[in-house]
Amino acid sequence: MGAEVSTFLSREVVPENQAMARFISEGNWEKVIEMYENNPTSHIHTIEEYQGTALHVAVDMDEVDVAQYLLRAILKPQEISKNEKIKALEKGNEDGDTPLHYAASRDITKMCVEIIGRENERMYLASRKNKHGETPLFQAAINGRKEAFAYLSNISDNSAPLQDLVGNDGDTILHCAIRNEYFDLAVIILHYYDFLSIFMNKDGEYPLHVLATRPSAFKSSTYLSFWERILYPCIHVEQLDARSSMEALLEKTKNHHNSDEVNYPKNYTVLIAVFTLLKDQFFTILCGIGKLRMQRKNQGDLENLSNRIGLGTRQVGFLPPNHQTILQFVKYHFVLILGLLGQDIKEVRNTKKKHECSRQVFKALMQRADEALTGSGGVPTDVEIDPDMYNVYSQWQQGETSDLGWLKKEKEGKNTEVDEKILPLSGPSDTIGKKNDVEAAEKKNNDKRETAFFVAARNGIVEMVNEILSQKPMVIRETNSWGDNVLHVAVRNRKSLVVKSLETKLRRKRQLWQ
Repeated sequence: MGAEVSTFLSREVVPENQAMARFISEGNWEKVIEMYENNPTSHIHTIEEYQGTALHVAVDMDEVDVAQYLLRAILKPQEISKNEKIKALEKGNEDGDTPLHYAASRDITKMCVEIIGRENERMYLASRKNKHGETPLFQAAINGRKEAFAYLSNISDNSAPLQDLVGNDGDTILHCAIRNEYFDLAVIILHYYDFLSIFMNKDGEYPLHVLATRPSAFKSSTYLSFWERILYPCIHVEQLDARSSMEALLEKTKNHHNSDEVNYPKNYTVLIAVFTLLKDQFFTILCGIGKLRMQRKNQGDLENLSNRIGLGTRQVGFLPPNHQTILQFVKYHFVLILGLLGQDIKEVRNTKKKHECSRQVFKALMQRADEALTGSGGVPTDVEIDPDMYNVYSQWQQGETSDLGWLKKEKEGKNTEVDEKILPLSGPSDTIGKKNDVEAAEKKNNDKRETAFFVAARNGIVEMVNEILSQKPMVIRETNSWGDNVLHVAVRNRKSLVVKSLETKLRRKRQLWQ
């Protein structure tokens, strides 16, 4: 009897999978929705051609309306048991990605809200990890999806547990955001999860190290054309406020049915950029006039006193303070003319925004720079870690698992010997052999003494070199594993701006120039 039932089920399932795959390939989503509504077993069927369920495919293809219909079919009351609903929503593809992973990585916040639930009744799905140890929150961060990140972080009151912020390779969401140059997102992460600034990954890299490998994030290492160099100082960029940005993203999530974006023809790009600039500069000038009036009203007596004792009015640059608004007005018209001549204002603005956000990230990282510069960081001691992480760590110590090789490397500290045991196990998507892993580890160990200061000098980031040297003057005496000081590194890599900056600051230290 049991064999007959098994045979009957196999006959039913195989044609259903094939039919669903055919409907999806034809774009016949009405039939797919009908199958989801009439046959609950179709909710967990894997479509081999697409390596996931129909819900995975709908989200992946940005068929949001279809995905909502499929989700409603899964969540129909009294149709299937609660366990079956959970099983359908937790169903992963070959990498272990659930539909929520897909929605988060593609910034489809509307689907994230539907999957989690309006009252966060399925919040447990936000902690489900794929085969790489990545949660949906991690996927949102690694892909720079700010709106999805804001929503998923907010449902845990912006206090997601540490294990949700770290992947199997030891990279945190902060490492990933900086490495992929999502600096605006990194500013938000540092505001709510500042303890990640001293978290070291399996390669011994702190977020400060990763930032030092991104020269395009700083003006000194960014190539600008002739016109871009003229436009750059004329464009005004505000400092990013993490809290306000988070609130704006959450507000957008609440109103996800209304799109704030308007699609314009491509030939309107310059016009829209100029209009945006005009609007921003108009408010900047108005604010400047208002500030001047307030200053004149509240500080009149102080200015009179300064004039009496011969101090006069303090100048900013070559103009007095009351001329700054006029200067801003002149800059605005200059940029407007260049924009009408066809210069790419939007690109320069985005570049300057990127530099401003990276500057904020660097400033925040330098607030806890001792660990990153001296190599004394690791898992922060002031952060409460879920007991499950300790259980995994205990199992690893007893030899029950070898997935957390980065923890062993952190525990051994200054041991520079290469050991195959500390290398992470290769996943199904890895294409590098064990021999290449050993060679990469040896290369890392050779440069183990190269701190963020040396990495910044090697990449020609003058801003980082100057600031680190300003806060930690003794780093100038450090050498890397080859015995080179920072000047040797800059000269060897032909970073003339770094050399000139060091020459200006260290004229008295002759031993460095020998």
